[in-house]
Parts: sequence; C-alpha cells; structure tokens
Amino acid sequence: MNARSDDSKIAVPQAQMVPTKKGDVAPFDGTLMNPAAVATLIAQINASKEQSTLDVKRAIDMEQARAALDRARLEANLDFARQLADAQAKLRDDRIKQLVEAQRPDDRQWWVIGGVTGGILVTISAAFALSLAHR
Repeated sequence: MNARSDDSKIAVPQAQMVPTKKGDVAPFDGTLMNPAAVATLIAQINASKEQSTLDVKRAIDMEQARAALDRARLEANLDFARQLADAQAKLRDDRIKQLVEAQRPDDRQWWVIGGVTGGILVTISAAFALSLAHR
C-alpha cells in the first residue's frame, strides 16, 4: 500500500496481475479477465487514443480553417477600405482642382478689351493715314 503523504489516509492500490486457472482461489479481490477481455480492453484503449488524436486534429483543422476565413475576410475588407479611400481622395483632389480653377480671374475680358482697343487704334490710324493721303 502506497500513501500520498504521511498525513493522508487515502491509499493507491498497486496494480497486480496473477495468472489463475479454473478452480483456483484468487489471491485478492478484483475483476478477473480472460485474455480476450484483456485484448478487447487494450483495443478500446488504443481506439480511444486514436479517436482523441483524430478529434484534436479535427479541432485544429477547424480552427485553422476559421482563422484562414477570418484572415480572408479581413484582407477583403482592407482592400475595399483602401479602394474607397483612394476613390474619396481622387474625388477630393478633383474638387480642389475645380475650386482653384473657379477662383482664377477670367482672362476673356482682357482679350475683349485688348481686341476693342486694338480695333479702335487701327481705325484711328487708318483714318489718319487716309486724311493725310487726301491732302
């Protein structure tokens, strides 16, 4: 009998295996198992280990798939946000150009004034030249 500590009264029984034959008296209380039962128990233990390994692998695969899906969603959202930001920046820049062009003075009025002034000067010069020619 092993005790956990000196103060403890809980004992952990030792594993015992004693071969017996039909009609023998068992040396201890317990469960007697034939070789087929032992083989079944070992097979169940091994199957449980394999099932646990498969369950863990499946859980890991599921988490990896969720993580990949989450990453793909986040990347898609990031791409969309970048495209939206680029489009908004282009709209802003276009609007700024429009506003800058709207604030420029209109040069057409100077062309009109220059054309009218030039026409008057040509007319006066032509009239003066004709008046000199008729004398």
